[in-house]
Amino acid sequence: MRAIPLMLSVLLLVSCARNEPLPEAVAAIAALEADVAKAQKSIADASEKASKDETDFRGRTFASDVAQWALTPQMLAELDTIKERARAAKSPAEVETAIGLARKRLNEELERVKAIVGYWVYARPAPFWRTQWNQIHAANGVAVPAPDPMLETIERRMKASLDAGDFTAAGEAGKEMVPVLFAALDREASQIMRAAAKPVFVPRRSPCPRGVAPDAGQKKPQLVDSRPVNDFYPPSAIARGETGSLVLRAKVDAKGCAKEFALVVRSAVPSLDAAALEWFETARYSPATRGGKAVEAEHTFKVKFVFNE
Repeated sequence: MRAIPLMLSVLLLVSCARNEPLPEAVAAIAALEADVAKAQKSIADASEKASKDETDFRGRTFASDVAQWALTPQMLAELDTIKERARAAKSPAEVETAIGLARKRLNEELERVKAIVGYWVYARPAPFWRTQWNQIHAANGVAVPAPDPMLETIERRMKASLDAGDFTAAGEAGKEMVPVLFAALDREASQIMRAAAKPVFVPRRSPCPRGVAPDAGQKKPQLVDSRPVNDFYPPSAIARGETGSLVLRAKVDAKGCAKEFALVVRSAVPSLDAAALEWFETARYSPATRGGKAVEAEHTFKVKFVFNE
C-alpha cells in the first residue's frame, strides 16, 4: 500500500518538472526582455531630449509619433504571446524559433524608431519648413505670402506617408525638401530686399583687415578676399537643420575698410545673422573709384548658409 502513494508523488514531480520552462527558454526570454527594456529607455531618453513645444506641420511632436508607432502596447502584447510560446516549448529548437520571431519583431520596431528619428532629425527642415517660411517674413516685417507650390507638393507626399506610419518614405521626401526650401527662402530674401526700408548702419567691432587697391574704373567696392561663409556656420544651427539667406550692406571707405554694415534682410535665424556679421568683419575689400580716385561707397551682397549632406 505504501508503494502507491510513493509512485503518485514521483509522477507529480515529473509532471511539475515537465511544466517548467526549459533553461534555454528562461535565458532567452530574460535576454529578450533586457533588450526591450533597453530600447524603451533609449526611446524615453530621446523623447525627453526632444523639444516638447516643437510641432511639425501636422501639429505633432517627436514624442507623440514615437508613442503612436514604436513599441506600442499592442506590439508588446504580441511579444508576450511569443514569450509564452517559448516558455511552453518542448525543445531548444522550439525555443529558438519562438525567440527568433520575437527578435525579428523587435528589430522591425527599432528600425521604425530609426526612421522616426530620421524624419525628425536628419530631415529636420521638413517638419518645420512652415515655421522657417513664416519667420523670415516676420523677422523682416513683411506679410507672409503663400508658400512655394513645390514645398506644398512635397508636404502632401510626406503627410500621406506619415499617416501610414511610413517614416522612411517621409524622411526621404524631407531630404528632397531641404534644397527646395533653401531655394525658396533665397528667392524670398531677394524679394524682401527689393521692398526693404532704408537700412540702419552700425560700426564694425574689430579692426579692419588691410584693404586692396582698386582696379581702374571700379565703380563699386569689391570683396576680394574672404574665408568660406560655411566656416562660420554655427554648429547649433547645423544640428537644428537651419539654413538661410540674408542680405548685408557695407560702407567701404577709400582705404578698402568696410567700416559699417547693415542687415538689409534678416535670415530669421539669429545665430546665422550673427555668423554672417562675423564673416563680414574678416573679409577684405577694394574701394570704389570716381574720376580715378578711391572713394567711399556702399556694397550690397547676399550671404547664404546651406549645409552639405
